[in-house]
Order: sequence, then structure tokens, then C-alpha cells
Amino acid sequence: MAEDVNIEIRESDGDVDVEKNAWFFFGPPKIGKTTLASGWPNCIFLVTSEKEVKRLKVPYILVNTHKKLVAAVDELVDNRRKYKDKYQTIVFDFVDAMYTNCQIHVCKKLGIDHQSEAAFGKGVDMIDNEFKKFVNKAIGSQYGCVFISHLILKDVTGFGGVTKTKAISTLPDRARRIIIPLVSVIGYIDFEEVKIKDPNTGKPKYVKRRMISFEASETLEAGDRDGLLPPKIQSFKDPSKTFELIESYYTGEKVK
Repeated sequence: MAEDVNIEIRESDGDVDVEKNAWFFFGPPKIGKTTLASGWPNCIFLVTSEKEVKRLKVPYILVNTHKKLVAAVDELVDNRRKYKDKYQTIVFDFVDAMYTNCQIHVCKKLGIDHQSEAAFGKGVDMIDNEFKKFVNKAIGSQYGCVFISHLILKDVTGFGGVTKTKAISTLPDRARRIIIPLVSVIGYIDFEEVKIKDPNTGKPKYVKRRMISFEASETLEAGDRDGLLPPKIQSFKDPSKTFELIESYYTGEKVK
């Protein structure tokens, strides 16, 4: 006998809640990705190493095994009422290591050293399904999510067979296929030489600033599915100021 399920048709209002969105940031080491994520309101970090948050004063859970990661996500999501006044955003730092821990967990469960040893692709399928569980649960929850990864430069062949170097995240391909389609915004963080007017002389000069790029190109992995952000914004030393700037594009009340 089929189980009775109540179906409710709803209508979305077209408004995007920046605090409940799913974000993916990547960039070179020590560029300030973790610091940037700490600017999200009432965030809690799930970290694969305590070194990630040593310089910050933020709540965190050490998830250096896949079991700990799953348990942490289950605790936060299943007990949302308990934590709703404390935490709004879950930061996954960093997600590459979380995928590796998932691989280790599944291989240990199967009694093998590498997923390729499992017959008929069973190993990789189990890893994908295990990884999807916590990703889907977190993104489908009432929390906002911020995923952090690193940078790799990869040669890709474009139109006309021309090879270009593209900046992409170090996320393994199978993990990429799971996470990237689910996040709303992909931001690339790096330093750039920016032209400004010298306040003393009035003449133009170049300064080095940390910038976040949201516009994809042949040489950059990025994206803004919401379509509300500019191609680039500055990432300030104060991460809450950066979040305030991002939020202003969503509310339509852009700050300077």
C-alpha cells in the first residue's frame, strides 16, 4: 500500500535571501578565504583542521573524519530550532579535504585501499552517494552555506583548438559535479592592481587590492546564478564590510 504524502503547491516570491544562499569561494592559499567567510552573520565553521580558524574568533566543529562531518551536519540541521538563534550559516572549510575523507571512509567500509578496486564502479558510486548526502542536506536546509576550496591553474582547449590557462578550484572532478550545480554563486578571490585617484594629488595611481570575481570566462571558473552581483567587488580587510557590500546588491541598497 502506498504511503500517504501531503503535497503542497507553493509560489515563490522571486526574492533571494543572501543569508540562506549557497556560496562557493576559491583562491590562492592565504588570500583570506576563511576570513571572508567569517563575515557571514552568525556563522559556524566545520573545519578539517583547527589551523583554518586559529586567527579567528568563531564557533567551529572539528570534522577531520567523514563520520564527524556527517554527525555535525545532522546535529545542526536536525536540531535547527535549537540553533536558530545562534547560527545562520555553515562554512565548510575546506571541502576538498572533506571529499578525501569521504573517499577514505568508503574504502575502509569496503575493505579496499582504493575505490578502483571495487567491482563495476561500486566504489566511486558509493563515494558520490555518501558525499551527496551531507551536501544535499546542508544546502536544502534553512542554513546558508559557504564552501571553501583552493586554486589550481589548468590548461584547457577552447574554440579553434587554442589552449588557455584557466583558474579553477582544486575540487576533484566528481565532487565538482555534485557541488557546483547546487551553489548559487562561485567567487574567485585574488589580488589585483586597481587604478584609483590619489586623494592628495588627484592623479591616478595603482594599488594592490583583494578582489572577488563572479563573472565566468574562458580563463576563470566563476558564476552568479542570481544575477545580482557585479563582475567584481573588493574584499575588505573587515569581512563583515564585504558581506555588507554583497548584501546590498541583494537588497537593492548598494553601499559604498
